[in-house]
Amino acid sequence: MKKTNLLNYLLGTIILVSASSVYAGVKLDDIDVASDDRLLFTAEQKVPGVAEYKSLYCTKLGDEKITSVPVLLTCFPERLELLDEGKILQVRNRDGLSRYSTEEGKITRVTEGNRGKNLRTFPVAASSDGKWYCTVEPVKKASGNLVLVNSKTLLQKVLVENVDLDYSSVKVKWAPDGKALLYENNNAVYFATPDAVVKNLQVNENFRKIGEGSIDSVQWTQSKKIIYLKDDVVYSIDQNELYTRGLYSSLVGNGKIIARLPIEFNCLTDKFWCNGTGSRMAVISRGNILSLYSVGAEEKNVHAKIDLISPLTEVAGTSLGYEMFWTADGKALLWNESLNYSSIEKVGTMYSVENNMSVLVKASRSIAPVLSPDCRKIAYTDSGVLKIFDLALMSETASYDRETVVSVAWAGRNALYVGGKNTVSLFNCVSKESSILFLSSVDRAYWNAGFIVTKISEGKGFYCYDAEKNIWVPYRIPDVELNARDKNGRYRAYVGKATNAKYENTIFVRCLSGKTFTYSVFPDAMKDSENGKKVALALDAMENAEGLGKVLQVLSEYGIKGTFFVNGEFIRRYPEKAKLIANSGNDCGSLFYTAADLVENNFVIDGSFITRGLARNEDEFFAVTKKELSLLWHAPYYHDTELIRTSGNSAGYEYVSAFSKFSDRTTYERSNEKGEEYKSASEIINGLVEELEEGMVVPVCVGKANGTRKDYVHEKLDLLIAAILESGYEITDVRGLK
Repeated sequence: MKKTNLLNYLLGTIILVSASSVYAGVKLDDIDVASDDRLLFTAEQKVPGVAEYKSLYCTKLGDEKITSVPVLLTCFPERLELLDEGKILQVRNRDGLSRYSTEEGKITRVTEGNRGKNLRTFPVAASSDGKWYCTVEPVKKASGNLVLVNSKTLLQKVLVENVDLDYSSVKVKWAPDGKALLYENNNAVYFATPDAVVKNLQVNENFRKIGEGSIDSVQWTQSKKIIYLKDDVVYSIDQNELYTRGLYSSLVGNGKIIARLPIEFNCLTDKFWCNGTGSRMAVISRGNILSLYSVGAEEKNVHAKIDLISPLTEVAGTSLGYEMFWTADGKALLWNESLNYSSIEKVGTMYSVENNMSVLVKASRSIAPVLSPDCRKIAYTDSGVLKIFDLALMSETASYDRETVVSVAWAGRNALYVGGKNTVSLFNCVSKESSILFLSSVDRAYWNAGFIVTKISEGKGFYCYDAEKNIWVPYRIPDVELNARDKNGRYRAYVGKATNAKYENTIFVRCLSGKTFTYSVFPDAMKDSENGKKVALALDAMENAEGLGKVLQVLSEYGIKGTFFVNGEFIRRYPEKAKLIANSGNDCGSLFYTAADLVENNFVIDGSFITRGLARNEDEFFAVTKKELSLLWHAPYYHDTELIRTSGNSAGYEYVSAFSKFSDRTTYERSNEKGEEYKSASEIINGLVEELEEGMVVPVCVGKANGTRKDYVHEKLDLLIAAILESGYEITDVRGLK
């Protein structure tokens, strides 16, 4: 592995300290100096959306600097993937990528951390046999290249350039046998075969096109067919016919028509899933209507049989996303992740679609549920406790509560790799037995007779670090108190203040013999850094509330407060949502009493109209929330004139202007009609970050525009916030700029 300094190796997600966020720079602690001059220490950094943990390192001290690159001794399971037909458990976290050999019981460090390009690890989409996986390699703050990776050699091939980054998923779907994959590019779906990609034998993309649409337009069946939706038509394509249909698509069409739907499928707003045979489909339209169909008729243009139509209105306003699971016997289950408005935390709910949407499971702060390979069990967590739900019995049959669980991967029909905050274990959900494979993190470790020893928790005893296998093994010593030492005869180590905001502190070493000299273990920690640059978030609640749940969740995760500008139309349509915003702890300003464009519309605006409109919005907000608006405002769409601004000033309000060069208010329709340049949410974020300057107000609308867009900035608020923080800015509300 290539050697590098700790700042790059340690935490690839370094950010500047922000008084407005819940996390800061790297915190170093838990020193223990050995008689042979080796130093143990821990490193910790709070990262939103990731469980807090300490990474343990070991290095060798010298007279003027450390003499060996710090070695990572723990392996936190932020994300787990099973590769190479189950022989390799891949572990990814901010420290990089590691692999545990299930045959050798050994961890190999594969790559270092991501060198500060993002705060969290991005997901990967692995083939079922684990021979390949796809991920997006960041190039800009919100976009990168979709790459195919050989899991054994780590050889990468770019499939698509300039795709959106996403913390939740990769826009790739693998065939059940791992021999082909589907991906999205430029509003169309294509197929690729890994062997052909790696050998540079892949035919031109034009001849590998499935059809127009998005990755949500296609699904694989277990019988290796592709179900493809276009408008209201359901197509079926055999995997072994892909090249034939790609070459002759103009003659043979998109595939065999197996049904028509009663409503058109919109690939920008809708999602669908199919069972293992492709005979049943579930469609969620516009995020709030679930339809279940039976399909598969051989005659063309035969409409699908409607099995169920159910509104999702009870969760539509708070939903953060849906996932559908099909049991081994073809029954449909819906998992909905929503926001608990009272606690601003995620709640997972699993419904039996077949049984009139009856609730089967409710879980707080659950990880994404994972279906077992035989489709007979689902693993999820409830407040950190792993639960196993049997889909035949429709009940919970096992749980794992030995520690907080942060990730899981099925190791077979009845076994799981359980990534906990302290350990990674193999758990049998039938026998309920588990065995520890390696340690995730330690609170602190000690030198004991030349060995590195830790006690992870009561009842689990002591563990000793095995340098050959890079894992920790049980260590039999008397249950005595272990003591750390901050010095030996040559050196003394202590924690002190750092001047670089990337560090919360640093470790200093003082030489006690020979030349008197004191140095920081990490020289970068003592370099000056620019502090104090601030930008503000302006969150506009105008006509609808589709993104409010996501926005509040992300703000809560990052510990950031913004200024919500609330419009009278929003208050009248969503009084409960207005009350939620008022109680969220964020500042609230006025967005006028009407959502009409005060500049483009053909009516006369005078000073009285503005002052009366501000007063009316203030009264309506107080009537609903029993709270007062702050005296900040801006006109709808930030479209204003000198008269509009000065009229507000005369009423005691301060006008707020925001950066408006890029906007997700531009829809496809508006772009065609008015010639405005359409930009995706990722393009907006990339452009905005390049234009950042101190004191800027960054606007984010919490709802959708009147028209059609592929995505919105509020859907990628986590990427936006991460990009701003990585650029060296603190994020505050508007009043925090003053």
